[in-house]
Amino acid sequence: MVGVVAIAMVSWDLRVRQAAEEPAVGRPERLSFLGNVREASLSPDGSLLAYVTADPDGYHLWVEDAPGAGRPIPLATSERIVGIAWTSGGTQISYAEGPADRPVIRMISRLGGNGVIVGTGRGILSPDGKLVVVATGGDPNVMVVRRAENDTTRLRRPGEGWLNGIAWAPTSDRLVLAIMASDKSSTAISTLGLDGSVKPLLVETRPAYGPIWTPNGQSIYYVATTGSGRDVMRLPVTGGPPTTVAADIAVSDESRRYPTGTFLSIDANEERAVFVEEEQWSNLARFALDVNGGPTKPQPTLFTMGTALYSAARLSPDATQLAVFVSTSRGKKLGTVAIDGNQVEDIAVVGMNGQPAWSPDGSMIAYTGRVGTAGVTLAVYERASGVTRRPNDPTGLELTWAGSDIIVQRPGNHGLNAIDPSALTMTPLAPHDPLTTTFSPRAAPNGNLIAMTVSASGNGPVSFAVLDRATGATRVLLNGAYRPVGWSPDSKTVYAVTNPFAPAPEELLAVPLNGQPPRRIATLPPGYYSEDLSPDGRLLIASQVQTQSDTWQIRLKPAR
Repeated sequence: MVGVVAIAMVSWDLRVRQAAEEPAVGRPERLSFLGNVREASLSPDGSLLAYVTADPDGYHLWVEDAPGAGRPIPLATSERIVGIAWTSGGTQISYAEGPADRPVIRMISRLGGNGVIVGTGRGILSPDGKLVVVATGGDPNVMVVRRAENDTTRLRRPGEGWLNGIAWAPTSDRLVLAIMASDKSSTAISTLGLDGSVKPLLVETRPAYGPIWTPNGQSIYYVATTGSGRDVMRLPVTGGPPTTVAADIAVSDESRRYPTGTFLSIDANEERAVFVEEEQWSNLARFALDVNGGPTKPQPTLFTMGTALYSAARLSPDATQLAVFVSTSRGKKLGTVAIDGNQVEDIAVVGMNGQPAWSPDGSMIAYTGRVGTAGVTLAVYERASGVTRRPNDPTGLELTWAGSDIIVQRPGNHGLNAIDPSALTMTPLAPHDPLTTTFSPRAAPNGNLIAMTVSASGNGPVSFAVLDRATGATRVLLNGAYRPVGWSPDSKTVYAVTNPFAPAPEELLAVPLNGQPPRRIATLPPGYYSEDLSPDGRLLIASQVQTQSDTWQIRLKPAR
């Protein structure tokens, strides 16, 4: 009898302890302490967790007992792994891997083994394993491939903007998409049938992403940003407003690091969500270079300190100071900082930052950003008077100063516009092309040539190209993901960096316009990303980016 009582007491004690350890509804509980998790996804029955980590050797796919209770099993390693999804009833995991401009889609058993290629592009396998959807951020089309027949159906996605998430329905007959407006002011959530039919569900008046279906296909979960964190929302497919099932899920309210990403996964009973929370911070560094010498491995000199996030640093024409955006827990601002100092002189506060650009004489700074509810706009700050002027039309986020004009992305990144900084009038540089996206414009000293990164036909190859403003012609210099950081004084050579999506060292190249092969100038230490190169090519400004990202879980309010 004593033994029975003892066993009962132990059992009762365990139940009490387990109840005490169960996280409260809406309170995040950390599952991993790795600091380098990129994505995570629960199996359909919630018993296993697949996740991706990144380190200097590349990306790694793992699976372990959920929630983080078992020994991790390595499944795959590649230059880049994105878009993990469970398929074939939870027995297989699909993912896109390889270079960003040449990815393939693989499927691998959750127990390990050799993965098989099931498609090309950055795609997601359907739950029944028969279809692959391929979609990219700016592409207005969605490609659906039937694996057995290798037939491709091109579907027009609903609305313009940036693809902020796509997921298969459990029945594999339709998709849910989140399309964020180019100014990030709202997000449209819709379903897209395989016959091209579109059903709008909601326009969320804030940035939202990561929509996923419930196992029964009756609801969609997504994440929406708030001022201080994230809300997990449940949206009925049959209609009706969304409900908040977990509010303000910021992990650290006191952190000055900038939260940049969350990937959401829900268990079959809709009781638990697993997500990845990433914090990012950075500091600025100088590198001394010799662009005419052989390849080197220069050493950095850091000149800012702390846990703020510095981004889009641009050198003044005399290379003595920088215009830069700084994000902290107190908000985002544009300011200037000396290249040998740590004190930022404020210019403006923005709701969302874009990029700055100096006028050739250093008297003005143009910048993009979102202020209030006006969307993304361009502003011209006159340094002597302190006056800021704005054109009426919305713009994209990236810009450069070319001679007497400001060159800025169009909304949706479909081409470039030229703006007269005096009259603030806007002129297209080329006809609108809804199938091509343009990024990272950088003007040559002659003001006529614009180097840029181009993605042709949305889902087409990524290339590094130069636009001639006089003729309107665009010429491809390199195939692959490169972005410009500067020009030679004679406008005959453009300097570009590799745009790695894996945590690999960045390389700086000199790319002649006369057709000669590119020449490697320098390899930066891992974790440093080039921002701007001085006109004489002797000073490179880079950011040292640091991140911490892990998986967390949160209990959800029960569905009503």
